[in-house]
Amino acid sequence: MKFENVEYSDRPCFAARLVEYHHLHGRSRLNILCMLWDKCSIVRRILRIGQYFGFMCLLVFMFTCENSIIERAACDYLPYKEGNWWRYSDSTLYDPQIILVEVEPKDTILMTECFPVSYSGEVRYYAISEDALSEYVKILYNFSGEDYTIVEGFIKRIELPLVEGVSYRDSLCDSLELFGSWVKAKYKIHGFVSEYQYDRLYGSIYKVVLTTTQSLTVSGSATTDVENLDEYYAPNIGLVQFNDEEREYKLVEYHLE
Repeated sequence: MKFENVEYSDRPCFAARLVEYHHLHGRSRLNILCMLWDKCSIVRRILRIGQYFGFMCLLVFMFTCENSIIERAACDYLPYKEGNWWRYSDSTLYDPQIILVEVEPKDTILMTECFPVSYSGEVRYYAISEDALSEYVKILYNFSGEDYTIVEGFIKRIELPLVEGVSYRDSLCDSLELFGSWVKAKYKIHGFVSEYQYDRLYGSIYKVVLTTTQSLTVSGSATTDVENLDEYYAPNIGLVQFNDEEREYKLVEYHLE
């Protein structure tokens, strides 16, 4: 059998050359093999040290990241407490609009303890638990000069703890028959923690994108109101900026008890 176009190297491998060299200098093959084994052991030890160092670096990295997450989770991004207040201003140069947000004494609605929070006189009610900030929602329908409650309850406004990339939904829906006609109301909210960033002034800030949809259907005729909000929360301060579809409001001063 004949093989063509096949090239072979006549250069011996390193181990063969080492054996040949030491054999010429009078060393036995056993001694040569022991020397090779020692060299291999040194290489293995170096590799083990490298693996150990890499493993330790990975542990330090994971521990640092975990500590950072734990620290952020331990921070209070919603410091609602009686006496706390925040003042915001929009970006209008002439005659800017000011909104004062104040936390009033605790109240109880639908057997749920909550914080009344005044937005320049307009009061909203928030209930805080381990997994959510919930907002009290009440939809009324006026018929012949009298208000009737169609929907009432608490809806998840912000899912806790704040984690970048989390998306959530919640809704309330109910109906009522009034003098032969059905009135149906629905309130939906979609929240998304779109990003996490570090700010030199406020620290670790989370941006929460909110879309609320309120619909009212009377005798088959429906009206729908959609509102989009961007809210920015900082640790141990709370809301530092919020944007609606028309204006951008930023925190100018605040007081925490």
